Amino acid sequence: DFEKQGRRPEALDLLLSLARMELASEEEHHARATLTRVLPSEPGRRGDVMTIALDLARDGRLESAFGCVDVVTDAALLEGDWDHAVDGLQTFVRAVPYVPALIKLVELCVDAGLDAPLRDAQARLADAYLQQGRGAEARVISEDLLDHDPGSEDHVRRLVRALALLGVGDASRLVEERLRGRTAPVDLSDEVDGGAPEPMVEASLEIEESVLQQVAVKTVFQNKVLPIDRTNGTLRVALSDPLDLDVLDEL
Repeated sequence: DFEKQGRRPEALDLLLSLARMELASEEEHHARATLTRVLPSEPGRRGDVMTIALDLARDGRLESAFGCVDVVTDAALLEGDWDHAVDGLQTFVRAVPYVPALIKLVELCVDAGLDAPLRDAQARLADAYLQQGRGAEARVISEDLLDHDPGSEDHVRRLVRALALLGVGDASRLVEERLRGRTAPVDLSDEVDGGAPEPMVEASLEIEESVLQQVAVKTVFQNKVLPIDRTNGTLRVALSDPLDLDVLDEL
C-alpha cells in the first residue's frame, strides 16, 4: 500500500512508473489519479511530473501533457503556492504554445496579481492565436498589450497581423492612428470565403476601464466575450458566438 509507505522514494517512483504505463495505454483518467497521489505526498516530485508532461508534448500528445501539468498546478494551488503553480504552466508553454495552458496561465497571473508574467503569457497567447489564424482573439489581447505598453514594436506587429487576418485594409495606418489617440471606423465588408460581408466594426474602439471591469477576466478569455460600453444600466457585450446560450446564461 503506497499510502502506508508514506514518502518513501521507491513508492513514489513506482507510482510515477505506473502513471507512465497508464498514459502509454491511453488511460488518461487513471494516470491523472495516480499522479494526484504523488504530489500531495511529496511536492518535491513536481519536476518528475513535468518531465512526463514534456515527454508527452514532444510526442504530440498535447491534451495528455496538459492534463499532467494540471495536476502540478492544482496541487500547488491547494497548498496556496501560487509561484509553483505559475512556474509549472510557464515551463510548459515555453516548450509548447498550447492555447488552453496559456489561457489558464493568464487566469492564474490575474488572480495572483502578477503583472509581468501576465503580459508575457498574453503575448504568447496572442502569438498562438495568430499562428492559428484566429484574428479576433489575437486582436483583443494585442490591443490590451499595446494599451499597456504603447512603445512596444512587438505589440504593434501583433495588432497589425490580427487586423490583417480580419481583412482590415491598411492595418498599419490604423494602428498608428490608435497610438496617436485617434479612432476611426474600419470597414470589414470584404467577403470571406464567398460568404456574407462582415459588419463594420471599430479597429480602435476605446473602452473605459470601468466597463472592462464589469466582466471577470476569466469570463473574457474562456468565453471570448468583450464588454464594450454601459448605457443607462445596460452593458453591451461583443460575443464571438452570439448563439451560444451557455455563455449568455453565464453573463
